[in-house]
Amino acid sequence: MHTGIRSLFLYIMTVFLLICQCLICQAHGQEMQAVELTHAEKEWINANPVILCAPDPDFPPAEFFDKAGKYQGLVADFIDLVFERVGLRKQIVRYKDWTEVLENARQENIDLVTAASKTPQRQEFLNFTKPFIELPAVIIVRQQVKTDLTMAQLSGMNVAVVKHYAAHDFLAKRHPEVKLDTVPDIQTGLRKVSFGMVDAMVANIATVSINIEKGTIANLKVAGESGFTYQLSFAPIRSHKILTNILNKGLDSLSPDEKREIYSRWIHLEQSPQIPKTLLLLAVVLVVAILLVAFFVAVWNRSLKKVVDQKTRALKKEIRRHERAKQQSAESENRYRGIFEYTKSGVIVYRVEQDGKAFIALDANRSVLNIDRLGHEDIIGKNITDIFPRVREFGLIAVMREVWETGRPAHFPSSFYRDERIQGWRDYFVYKLPSNEIVTVYSDETSRITAERALRQSEEKLSGIIHSINDHMVMLDNTLTILWANRTARDAFGDHIENQKCYTVFAGLNRPCPDCIARKCFSQAKMQEREFTVTPKTGAKYDFWERTNAASLDKDGKPKTVVTIFRDITRRKALVAEAMRAGHLASIGELAAGVAHEINNPINSIINLGQLISDEDPGNEAVVDMTARIMSEGKRIAGIVSSLLAFAKEKSGPASSVPLDTILTETLSLTRAHLDKHGIFLELDLPETLPKIQCHMQKIQQVFLNLINNARYAINQKAHTVQFRKRILISAKPVQIKNRSFVRIVFEDNGSGISPQHISRVTDPFFSTKPSGMGTGLGLSISHGIVTNHGGVMEITSEEDQFTRVALDLPTGEEV
Repeated sequence: MHTGIRSLFLYIMTVFLLICQCLICQAHGQEMQAVELTHAEKEWINANPVILCAPDPDFPPAEFFDKAGKYQGLVADFIDLVFERVGLRKQIVRYKDWTEVLENARQENIDLVTAASKTPQRQEFLNFTKPFIELPAVIIVRQQVKTDLTMAQLSGMNVAVVKHYAAHDFLAKRHPEVKLDTVPDIQTGLRKVSFGMVDAMVANIATVSINIEKGTIANLKVAGESGFTYQLSFAPIRSHKILTNILNKGLDSLSPDEKREIYSRWIHLEQSPQIPKTLLLLAVVLVVAILLVAFFVAVWNRSLKKVVDQKTRALKKEIRRHERAKQQSAESENRYRGIFEYTKSGVIVYRVEQDGKAFIALDANRSVLNIDRLGHEDIIGKNITDIFPRVREFGLIAVMREVWETGRPAHFPSSFYRDERIQGWRDYFVYKLPSNEIVTVYSDETSRITAERALRQSEEKLSGIIHSINDHMVMLDNTLTILWANRTARDAFGDHIENQKCYTVFAGLNRPCPDCIARKCFSQAKMQEREFTVTPKTGAKYDFWERTNAASLDKDGKPKTVVTIFRDITRRKALVAEAMRAGHLASIGELAAGVAHEINNPINSIINLGQLISDEDPGNEAVVDMTARIMSEGKRIAGIVSSLLAFAKEKSGPASSVPLDTILTETLSLTRAHLDKHGIFLELDLPETLPKIQCHMQKIQQVFLNLINNARYAINQKAHTVQFRKRILISAKPVQIKNRSFVRIVFEDNGSGISPQHISRVTDPFFSTKPSGMGTGLGLSISHGIVTNHGGVMEITSEEDQFTRVALDLPTGEEV
């Protein structure tokens, strides 16, 4: 009865406020009038005919979505009337809660918040029309609270308020002494008050009265006013200021009758039935009669009063105990039902039948309906195999039967379920109630697992891209510690370079490099670049182009970590150097050819003059001997010049058959002076009957010259530390390989040899054990390529500090 009176009071108060507002509007004499829009406003409407509108999804009777998902309420009717009046069309966008509505308005994903109270915080991203609805915010408490309350009396108490509602901003600013417990919607806050989870809630009186009228929450009451009134306005986003003007004109055009009709459509006040006077008189007579009878009975039973009093007290005590137990049971039931209905996990309670062969659904919460898109009629009273046709193959029934038999709860991990109606990933927890019923609690993990898989694939793709890059990449913190390195960097500098200092790994130093660009990047927050050279433990030298940039920033905008990318430019620099060297050699070749031509003429003259002197005085032995020596040296010079011309001249066209001794003679004429200068003894072991080699003579001559120069360098390196007889042996013999005829030429020296760790790499491009400036590492690589292109084979064997042997198998062009 008290609940009905209180509900009636709330309705009267709400309707009174709304009627007062209508009367005020009427007092101002507002009559329905045509909306006159400016040219700019009409153009804006033509450019934006459809307005994306986002309402509060749970704010009855102002606005809400009904069970069918239709947008309803006072605000909805106002929007329909105003939009029709000004010529706009709406598209309703439904979000999960009020917080999500405001966030999308802040990001300008919508055009209009349908109803909002003006606050300083919201004015940063919203405009506001004139208020068209006013609803006072009241203090809601449990019925056990006997006194009225003010906001000052709630100091230190936990008070629920809907997050980002205007009342939230008001209380946070005006009453900081109150402990605010923000909730997503009014229903959640009212349940928290009902269950005793908070002391009170501040909410608008209309929505509260709707919930109390429906009887969804029955143990609440209004304990006082908060001092705040919701003044609801249309709220376009900041960029739509012209829309605010249009909507104000639409509101001004509404007549008081139109507004009153909207209010009456959503606020209903039924008159309490009057008690007939005859009944009232009869009740009075009956009460008087009862009192008289009670008086005479009391007098007549005066002697039994003590016993009666004792029985009465005992009975009252039992009644109070029963009432408390009943109230506690009701509260427990409400609490259980609230938890059961509003948990995000799906919960179904089953009765076990046929000795564990059938599981009949007794109850299901709302989340089941949302997850599996089923109604109560599709679940209650049905066997689990009728609800989920593929559940047996899914494996859940076996788990449920095991829980029913053993009584031990079980977890059924995330698995994929699919039938003709639904599909998705489900994670189950199954337990048994004391009533022998089985409960399944499950969640839809599809979004999570899909997101995890997408993230994993994205990470794998990104990781694959990063680790396949040929550039060396590392991430550093502000202490220059390597936090991460890609595969290229690990291959070059070791697998365990993480958590080490970059200057130790890359430069072998105990302190940062003097010109460290990573430190500059941390201090200046700008990208830095430089070129540098490192020599890791493998002994090879690398030239790098380094670029460092910030990877993440702290709150002050300074880099927390940086990413450094090293691009290996060793090959490029060597190619540039080799190109310059080739150009230089080409210039020298041209110069040598020119000089050789110039030398040929005087040499021929010297030889001819020597012959003339010898012919004039043939009897003078001294003159003949001297002229013979002159002519011999002249002819030797002419031979050297001829060999130089042959080597410098680039030949093209098909290969030809050339005797090996011809190639060696031309080659040795260019290098014998160097060998004699360094005291290197040259031994030749060449059979007279060797077949000719099918080759380009100039290219094979280049190979022979490179091998002799390498041998000379190795012998001289060893001679710095050891005294020995310097020797180069060149031998040759015919061989047969796979029915083909070859000539095997072997160049062997007794120099410093090649270490075992380098022997497999000596033909790699740009690999060299010579000091910087002494070689590019292309000589043996080019020689190997020339031999291979001729259809031959190059094989290198060596023993460090003992010898190096290079065997060349060159084809003769003859079939065996």
